[in-house]
Amino acid sequence: MRHQIGLMARTSERLLRRWQEDLLSFVPPSFRRSFAKLAGKKSLLIIQCHQGTLIASDGTTAPHKLLARARSEFVILKIDRDHVLCRRMEVPRAVVDSLDTALSMNIGVWTPFSADDVYALAHRIESEFRGLPQTPRVSIEVRCASRTIVDRHINCVRSLEIEPDAIHLGDEKFVLIRNTKKYRLRRWNNRISIILMIVFIIQTLVFSVLIAGSQSAEIERLTADQTHLRQSLRHKAQAEKQIARRNEMLKKILLKISESQSVSQAMQVLARTMPSGVVVLDLEISRDRGEGHLTVSGPRDLDLVTTLSSTKIFRARDLTATSSTDGMRRTYSVGFTLAEWGVVTNGAAP
Repeated sequence: MRHQIGLMARTSERLLRRWQEDLLSFVPPSFRRSFAKLAGKKSLLIIQCHQGTLIASDGTTAPHKLLARARSEFVILKIDRDHVLCRRMEVPRAVVDSLDTALSMNIGVWTPFSADDVYALAHRIESEFRGLPQTPRVSIEVRCASRTIVDRHINCVRSLEIEPDAIHLGDEKFVLIRNTKKYRLRRWNNRISIILMIVFIIQTLVFSVLIAGSQSAEIERLTADQTHLRQSLRHKAQAEKQIARRNEMLKKILLKISESQSVSQAMQVLARTMPSGVVVLDLEISRDRGEGHLTVSGPRDLDLVTTLSSTKIFRARDLTATSSTDGMRRTYSVGFTLAEWGVVTNGAAP
């Protein structure tokens, strides 16, 4: 059970590290370097023990310089390839998913040594299978080095108070990590950086959702306000149309009242102007045409044209007169036109 938990933890860490690398690929290089520095990523110090002398990969041999660098850099002890046994073989594809476990269980079968005698690592050979269809078996390479030789090199490094953090078996793919204090600290730094990145991403997503939600609520509110405003404008337009129709009806009613009052006044003026003994037989007035027709009965010497003209309202035209059976009276029929109705309304007639 403990082995399964450890395997799950290592697998999860590899997945998180790969995810972190994928996320960092979208970050600008300057920020990427700052983040790496903040996460505790340090440069590497690769040293090799040659005839009792420690030599760094960049040629540094001074013990005090190596010790100073070892305090801040990740120390890798490189084993010469002459002391490393390499073997290539084919294994079932399912073994690749748990290659470390398979190596620990089959070290005596895959190599002529036992697990207590060597430091061993296994790695899949990728270059030979790129572009080829998958097969039931895959090629792997196993490398191992004698514990006696490696421990002797470790003791050589420890003589300078330097503790190797990893063992390099001749190739950068075959690096065996040792559980040192520096490695544990670096591992915790990596985990913390991954956790911080996950928290940052979650916070970013939460803030994005909150902002999107607030914007959506604001859009809905504005849409509702716009709909309400449109309805208000529609109701206002309908009310204005109704008011316009009512005003038009009132104007017509007032016009009718004005016409009625004008005709009544015109008849009053006509009644006051006619001499005594004149009887109005028929009166027609057309407000729209501004004209009318009058038929009266009066004495033979009645000057109807002058009488109508004196009102300043009626202008006589087409006067005809016919004698009645009385002999003393005549029937006068005259057409007339009307002056402006304002004259009648204002009472300008005498």
